[in-house]
Amino acid sequence: MRTPLRRTVVWLRRHFPAKKPVMVRVCKSLPGMHGVCLLHEERAIIKICKATEQMMAETLLEEWAHLLRDECPIPHVEGDEHDALFWAILAAITKEYRGE
Repeated sequence: MRTPLRRTVVWLRRHFPAKKPVMVRVCKSLPGMHGVCLLHEERAIIKICKATEQMMAETLLEEWAHLLRDECPIPHVEGDEHDALFWAILAAITKEYRGE
């Protein structure tokens, strides 16, 4: 049986595929963070801090938006990982995920 988090991973892979393989891991703790997206040349690793299923799914949406933003050819605004394009990507993912 798939957990809600696992269903979210499958949904993201189907509806918002990344260019590289993505591994999602649940961690006991991530000091000061709910999640983090670690980008490597050959793959991405998204680490999610253990919490409620809803919180982990919401965190996964945000970290997936970071991944897709990084794959975009438009350069980041210097020193701003949450630039306007990131927010647009996250909004698109969230609206689709919630069926809005």
